[in-house]
Amino acid sequence: MLHLLTPLGLLSLAALAVPVYLHLRRRPSLVVRLGSLSFLDGRIRPSLDRLRWRERWLLALRILLLCCAALLLARPEWLRRAGSPERWALVSADAELSGPSLERWRQALRDGYDARVLGPGLPRLGSRLPGSRAAEPEDVWSLLREADARLAAGSSVLVFSPLRSDLLRGARPTLVHAAVAWVQTPSAPVPAVPGQLAGGPGPVRVAVLVEASRVADGRAVEAALTAVASACGRPVEVEVNPPPAAVAAAQWIFHLGGPPGASPAEEAALRRGAVLVCDAGAAADVPSSVIATDQFFTARAGAPGGPAFARRTALWRRVGAPDDAGAVLWSDASGQPVLSMKHVGPGRWFHYWSRFNPEWSDWTLSGAFPLWVGTLVLPEWAGGAPARPDSRQADPGQAGVDTVLSGPAAAGLPSAAPLERILWWTLLGLFGAERCVAAARVRRGQGEGPS
Repeated sequence: MLHLLTPLGLLSLAALAVPVYLHLRRRPSLVVRLGSLSFLDGRIRPSLDRLRWRERWLLALRILLLCCAALLLARPEWLRRAGSPERWALVSADAELSGPSLERWRQALRDGYDARVLGPGLPRLGSRLPGSRAAEPEDVWSLLREADARLAAGSSVLVFSPLRSDLLRGARPTLVHAAVAWVQTPSAPVPAVPGQLAGGPGPVRVAVLVEASRVADGRAVEAALTAVASACGRPVEVEVNPPPAAVAAAQWIFHLGGPPGASPAEEAALRRGAVLVCDAGAAADVPSSVIATDQFFTARAGAPGGPAFARRTALWRRVGAPDDAGAVLWSDASGQPVLSMKHVGPGRWFHYWSRFNPEWSDWTLSGAFPLWVGTLVLPEWAGGAPARPDSRQADPGQAGVDTVLSGPAAAGLPSAAPLERILWWTLLGLFGAERCVAAARVRRGQGEGPS
């Protein structure tokens, strides 16, 4: 059965009136005075008849060409009714296959089950099994309804998933095509929160390295960290100018002033996945390197998935960023980098091409500065951390699904086969044929006279 995704594309069939009008339109007759037509009548009429037939073929080709183009705009697809019963093995991203569940999975594959992911679209599973818990728990009931709609009556589905309360939300579905069996698995490990190192919800260790020329800048960073710790209720351990061993063990490092580049202790911390934040460095102490500017930049804060905050901030002084500064996160009004970031192994290295000083910008005097520091050090402080799933175990009886293999819906939803590729090839063939017929008409029409 033919189905159109955008049926309004058929409105372009109105363009069929153009070739029909051109075919029916009669050109003004040219009157030629002749003494007698008795010697010409028998020769002109066969030529005119052949010309009219060729024009009819040309008209038909152009009509078919326009019809094919209109169908392309309507995006047709051929719907095929669901065929024979199938067997699917659906594995959740929250599942960790091990022990009996892994053996049951392997047995299902040997029995010919089609391995798919229990996720949006129910895609076929690749060569690797899901290995970490999804950021947002899937709605298992909704996905089972989708699978039931795509399968033919008499199909069977094996679900490999943990029995957790956050996965079984809403009303339990009643299926009409597939019988569902549940294989309980352990839950996959919870992914780490972006911007934090592994180690649980313990204190965050922050090292602040302050050069002699950055005392005021260091106070601004310490005040922002203190505000973050008091607002989130989580301990933040701040050490100012700690020894190299403490720097290598820190999760966050603020390096204010000093020569460019990272010290060996900072490089070791970056290789562990730490985050290093540097200001303009020693270049800010060289007057010839400082650029006086009266520009603005937009200070943004917020972790992915959390609330965003943006503030228009005045920038009075900065230094130029090198070509290898990394990805530019913030720019001033003239397009010059203000904040950039580059990856060093699993760690991240931020460069602020100015100073955390009120004489250089009004950023540190605004609420945007501690919010930015907070969303970097503690993403959950701004609501950016993924919500922790409800790990309570559900009763096995809650995973039961009612199956009714009868009724008008048992035929299943049809599968769709797009026809765009066939129509494109047909369109190209019709266009080539139309050009050939039109060229032959031009060559022969010159000697056969007007219609």
